[in-house]
Amino acid sequence: MLNEYRRYAAECLLIADGITDPENRITLLTMAQAWLKLARRAEEDVSGNPLDQTRSPDACATRTS
Repeated sequence: MLNEYRRYAAECLLIADGITDPENRITLLTMAQAWLKLARRAEEDVSGNPLDQTRSPDACATRTS
């Protein structure tokens, strides 16, 4: 699962790199951030050690394609 989340983040970054519209680019970068946060949370679950206890809950992006 961790690798999947990171792969989705990487895909968002790759797509964002080719986008010229600032709004769409920001959306993709935000989605990449959300996937990376989800990967960190999953990593915490696996290790049992919280990596960041100060984080606030956010809505996570979902892949639609």
